[in-house]
Amino acid sequence: MKKLIILMVLWISIPMNAITIQLNASNESCPFNGFITVSVSNQTTGTPITYELFLLPNTTTTVQTQQTNVFSALVAGNYRVKVTQVVNGVSNTATEDITIVGVYVPVNFSVTEVKVKCGMDGVLTVNVSAGVPVSYQIISGPVTTGIQTSNVFNNLPVGQFNIKVVDNCGQAFVQTFTLVNIIPSVLINEGSPSQLELPDCGIASLKHGIGFDPNFGINSIFYPLNIEITAFPASGVPIVSTQIITSGLELIFQVPTDANGFTVPYNVKITDVCGNIFTRDNNIVDVKFDFEIPIV
Repeated sequence: MKKLIILMVLWISIPMNAITIQLNASNESCPFNGFITVSVSNQTTGTPITYELFLLPNTTTTVQTQQTNVFSALVAGNYRVKVTQVVNGVSNTATEDITIVGVYVPVNFSVTEVKVKCGMDGVLTVNVSAGVPVSYQIISGPVTTGIQTSNVFNNLPVGQFNIKVVDNCGQAFVQTFTLVNIIPSVLINEGSPSQLELPDCGIASLKHGIGFDPNFGINSIFYPLNIEITAFPASGVPIVSTQIITSGLELIFQVPTDANGFTVPYNVKITDVCGNIFTRDNNIVDVKFDFEIPIV
């Protein structure tokens, strides 16, 4: 008698749990550094999970699809996360929405100048009104610099400069600034007596006003000024006197006079701190004064 052996296959279905998710967002504090972390609860043991990310309002095209629970390199925006697990061909999904806030502030800056006077003494200062700068650099121009933490660039010549500011996120911002010079301008006005009485016999006290070109202003006078007065008395031996003035718009000095009530000829030479020279030569000032004695 033959025995019939019947093999019975028992299909055991694995029960599928309904998953839930919890989202945690890190805001965009630097460009593209936002991220979302997904925590899954009630996952069926041993089943793979797919993570999908949508940038709302688009709910059909994913931004990222992956098998890991962290979405990175995200910009600010409203997102929807969809998590799917599949057990025996049956899917189970959970969705949640979350917002990444953009808190990044880009650098905004302006540049101010101290104009060039003596060739290599210009100054550029970077003034930041927004963002978090960490370094400054002149990347092109008549001179360039290395990376520095100071916002001030000294000892610069005339020219066009490209200035780069890098923030705490590594983002670079560049502006172009043209540094110009001040045209030196010292005008020596006509001389006149500085007092009615002569300080001594044969000596006159004189004054000369110092002017400047109104197109450039008083800043076109580069103090201190070295003053040199050269008088030419009849004896033929020049008399030279010097002084230094650090401010003000007037020169006062003494020169010899002749027997007719005039000063001897004299030259005025002014040299500014940059070595620019200004002169007024062959000056003669009438230092006589008239007066009447009343008759009693």
